[in-house]
Amino acid sequence: MRKFTDIAIRNLKPGPVRQEIADPGARGLYLIVQPSGHKGFAVRYRYAGKPCKLTLKSGISLAAARKEAADALYEVEKGRDPSEVKRVAKGAQRDTFRAIAEAYMRQQGSKLRTAKWIEQTLTRLVYGALGDRPIADIRRSEIVRLLDKIEE
Repeated sequence: MRKFTDIAIRNLKPGPVRQEIADPGARGLYLIVQPSGHKGFAVRYRYAGKPCKLTLKSGISLAAARKEAADALYEVEKGRDPSEVKRVAKGAQRDTFRAIAEAYMRQQGSKLRTAKWIEQTLTRLVYGALGDRPIADIRRSEIVRLLDKIEE
């Protein structure tokens, strides 16, 4: 393949084995073609002397993949591992108030007689205000304001 374009990538046929094709237009960017026909992008780089691979989110365009590859290589130049940056961001996304509350209800809900009432109350009064926020960003004063509002 001479030059990558969105159309050329879409028309690329899968082979019997997984293929990694280097993008001539972006250093470190590879197109991954699975035998099933699924296509994705990955960035290959060296961090601390070791070869590393960062898989990019699926369904992105060639331009977006090139930008993310450039961002990842910039992180490497700054002395940071892009895989670690991605892992930390993903972990912060998982630690939302809603995720923690739902995990608690899955774990302890069967032991509580009021589990259904608690879930309904959280859905109706709390998730709208705090549900998708990282738990570390929620301050005590916000909780007090929310409880005062609920009490009114």
